Amino acid sequence: MRRTVFIAVVACGVLAGGAGAQDTVDESLGAFLTRCRTAQKECMSDLSNGYLAAYKGMGEICPPAYLSADAAARREMAWLHNAAAANPALAQGKELDAEWPALHTLWPCSD
Repeated sequence: MRRTVFIAVVACGVLAGGAGAQDTVDESLGAFLTRCRTAQKECMSDLSNGYLAAYKGMGEICPPAYLSADAAARREMAWLHNAAAANPALAQGKELDAEWPALHTLWPCSD
């Protein structure tokens, strides 16, 4: 349930990002990473929005208090690059589906 809400929040953030953003909602992680080479600002904004939704909006992740959304987006982008390189199936899957494990791997909450 939380994952569905997270994806919906991120998708809304992507859709609100500007013209043509609707075309990117279902893009693969590999396509997202390729697009980010030329649209880095847009991609980092998308990741920042997802980070903020998971952290402040839903309390799904537990990053350190000093971590800015921009720094979180850079760390998440690095994680996504490494994960896609190591796992071709992940690279072929939807980018939004890859964000969830990235966020939870980078900033898990202890129960």
